[in-house]
Amino acid sequence: MTTTGRSESINAFFKRFMSSHTGLADFFEQVRMFRIFEIFQYFISICTQNKKTSIVRPTSLKIKSPLEDEAFRVLTSFAFKKFQDELERASQYSLFHVEGHEFILRYYESDGRKHRLLWDGNITMCSSKSFELWGILCCHML
Repeated sequence: MTTTGRSESINAFFKRFMSSHTGLADFFEQVRMFRIFEIFQYFISICTQNKKTSIVRPTSLKIKSPLEDEAFRVLTSFAFKKFQDELERASQYSLFHVEGHEFILRYYESDGRKHRLLWDGNITMCSSKSFELWGILCCHML
C-alpha cells in the first residue's frame, strides 16, 4: 500500500469514531468497542470456517464463482459481504479502452462515469482508490 493509501485508510478508520467535537475519553471508548466487535466477528468466522469442507458449498454465495467461494473461506463475514457487493457491481462495467497496461472502464448506464485501471499482471491500481481506503478489491478491479 502506498503512503498516501495508508494515510487515507487511517483517516477513514478514525472518521468512523470521531468528529471535531469528540472528546479523548469518548474516542478511546469507541475504539475499544470497535476492537471488541472486530475480535468477535473474527472468532465467529473462524468457528464457522472450521465446520466447512471443500465439498460443502456455502449457501450465501450469490453468483457461485470460484473467486467468491475462495473469498468466503478467507474473509470475515463483514469483509465478505463488502467483497460480494463489489463482485456483483463488477458486471455493471464494460471495457471502454485499452492501451498497454491501462484500462478504461465505463459504467453501463452512462458515458460520463469512467474509471482508469492500471494492471501489469502483478500490481493493480484503480482511480476510485477504493482498495486503498477499504482493503477490498473494487468492482473495477474485479
